[in-house]
Amino acid sequence: MKKMFTNIIHRVDEDADKVEALYFQQDLVHEIGLKATILVTYEAMHHKHITEYIKQQEECYGDEIGIHLEGIQCKTFQEKFGMDERALYLYTFEEKKMILTEIFTTFHDTFKRYPNSMGAYYIDAQTLQWIHTQYPTIQACIVSCFEEGVHMYEGNRNQWYLFSEGGPWGTYYPSKNNSFCPAHNKEDAIDIVALPHLNRDMLLALTSRDDYFSSHPANIIRGKANDKDECPYMYRFIDEWITQCDYNDYVYYNVFVSPSWMVDGNNFEVPSAYARQMYRDCLGYIKYQSNKGVIEQLTMGEFAQWYKENISYGTAESVLWKDILCGSKRQMFWYTDPNFRMAIDLNIGGSICDIRPYAGQVERNLGPDTEHLANGSYPFILTCEHRGGGNGGSIHTCNVSYKGRTVSLADYRTHAAVSTTLTNQTLLQMAPIDICIEDLELTIVSRLIFSNDGSVQIERNIIQISDPEAEVTLIEYHRGCYGTTPYPEDMRGIELGIKGEQHTTTHAITYAYKSRKEEENKGAEAYAIIPQIQTKVRLLAVSAQSTVGFEEGFLFRPFYTLQVKKQIRQGEGLHTCMRIEKA
Repeated sequence: MKKMFTNIIHRVDEDADKVEALYFQQDLVHEIGLKATILVTYEAMHHKHITEYIKQQEECYGDEIGIHLEGIQCKTFQEKFGMDERALYLYTFEEKKMILTEIFTTFHDTFKRYPNSMGAYYIDAQTLQWIHTQYPTIQACIVSCFEEGVHMYEGNRNQWYLFSEGGPWGTYYPSKNNSFCPAHNKEDAIDIVALPHLNRDMLLALTSRDDYFSSHPANIIRGKANDKDECPYMYRFIDEWITQCDYNDYVYYNVFVSPSWMVDGNNFEVPSAYARQMYRDCLGYIKYQSNKGVIEQLTMGEFAQWYKENISYGTAESVLWKDILCGSKRQMFWYTDPNFRMAIDLNIGGSICDIRPYAGQVERNLGPDTEHLANGSYPFILTCEHRGGGNGGSIHTCNVSYKGRTVSLADYRTHAAVSTTLTNQTLLQMAPIDICIEDLELTIVSRLIFSNDGSVQIERNIIQISDPEAEVTLIEYHRGCYGTTPYPEDMRGIELGIKGEQHTTTHAITYAYKSRKEEENKGAEAYAIIPQIQTKVRLLAVSAQSTVGFEEGFLFRPFYTLQVKKQIRQGEGLHTCMRIEKA
């Protein structure tokens, strides 16, 4: 039986009321028959009553003690360093090394060893690699808060300087070039297992502040998805993550709750008793599923050991998520491997709504000594959420044209199923979409095949048509850009091109906002080279006798478009392949 591996993680803070809450959390975990990973902050390490308690928890119950990089700002830190920056990931690299040395030394002086696990809101590749070299005992590390960026920034009064969109949602071996990129192989990898800060609602992660709906029970209160201390959504959330075992070899899940969420007056309009009861219910349900053999509960270090023994470099992961908050039939599909991360919204006809091109492995180290300062988000090459979807914005979908009228699959809803092919590819099979265009009715079936080699095969087939003699044009198109925010970047320098039947370039331009267009009958592919993020996107015509083309945008509509089109009849289809490569 495939399992969902679960970590229960408690971060230790110093305040007296939070210490009482920590006691509650620890007692509850052990009462239910589970064990915790305790991540202690630098501040808390300087309080003997806390460290002695933590040692006792480890000795009596087998809990694990690690480091969390939150909470560096305290009296001791000011006396030693006199620096006001509160987030370690925003210091210079030299300052990071100095601060980390102090934290690890303090941990060793306190617990007489170095830890196996650590956590942070964000750790860049440069820092993570240095930690691995200096402190090789670290096996597991919480690397980022999944999809915290523009939504979170605006939701926290523009004061939350944590931009970490675009990384994997699960566990992976991080690349030496970018801590958000899964490594291709051992040579590419930092020998640490990267973990997410929390599991998220994989539909609302794109459409909402994702801190509202996560594996953190008190976050659900913040999202107002509870009724006092009752929350059916919380059980559906856990069940939906268990369901992902149907599509993967395993699933990782964590419950990361610091004591601040268990006390009154902290981000709540309701008594903390509700949060405590929901936490009890959450852990009780995890224990229930553990007794059934569905969940295996481990510490962070234990999970990292299992992962290294069982999961290969470059393993792909996917999620097919349904709407568990409102009960609609909307679905969202996610896929990731070392080449790209892709999201597909079945609510807009199975259109591709987000792509992060890991193949580029762009550098994203942070701090005042770097180019990117506080922006750690991995760039997109397509995003409906930040750059608008539909016919006018960034999207990858298919249009149908007949008698001068064009409709888009993005205007229709569908649903999908996921399976694995005999050659170990991931297949997303979509339900048929019925379209009426002018006096013609037709049914189109789409499927996407992911091969873990930087490509996705896209098949659009007409299985039924009201006039068997009618001929329609299918247009597969990719409207892209790049960036990390809703604001446009400078597109100058992007190369758009076409390759003909002989796979030689027949047309090429350098982007200059001039609305230029080119097409090639019987063409092989259209491509875009984006040097700013070291990425090449290719849209290849698999179907014979296809026309390929590109379109340059303009300043009021700063996108590029790649397309493949073909005239087809009933029983025929348009087959293309999108490839994402390092430029």
